[in-house]
Amino acid sequence: MSELVIGLIVEGHYDAAVLETLARRVAQSPVTLYVRPCGGKQKLKRIFPGYLREFEHVHHGEAVEKALVVCDADQKPPDELRASLSQEIRNRAYWPAYKLHICIVRQEIETWLLADENAINSIAAGRGGQNRVTRVPGELESIADPKQRLHNLLSKVGLPATPEVYKQIAANVDLETLRQRCPSFREFEQAVRDC
Repeated sequence: MSELVIGLIVEGHYDAAVLETLARRVAQSPVTLYVRPCGGKQKLKRIFPGYLREFEHVHHGEAVEKALVVCDADQKPPDELRASLSQEIRNRAYWPAYKLHICIVRQEIETWLLADENAINSIAAGRGGQNRVTRVPGELESIADPKQRLHNLLSKVGLPATPEVYKQIAANVDLETLRQRCPSFREFEQAVRDC
């Protein structure tokens, strides 16, 4: 199996922890990731074209095979956000030589972490926690504030809301459950696998 080389541009460190973990889990071959957190959505919009240029030579002087720009929708229409990010590249008269995928998480990365309560419960149990959380009902991608909902669940089982805990949830989430409950995850998964 040949190695995939992927550049991953994300909003922040929490996103980086989750998306790097999930990218490694869904890749169908070994993967080298160059992850670039931007410090928030507004900074991502400004600086991601520079990272795309960096990806032209980041891998031992060579370009990555593809780059993924991953951004939270935050209650905005995903297609509108995707078009806005694409326009940023066109405005700078630059389009990378490698494949570029713009993936929009509906609504925030925490949405995906709400998909499988068993992932949260297993981490809590591994740390000696006795409390358990139940399945979050309904359409997860319609929850207005998934970050607060996740933080409430983590608090209930005694887990801190840190990038490390986010990473552990991403490492333990059942991928089929995530695919079914969060359609925007399937877009990310396909972008990682696309050759």
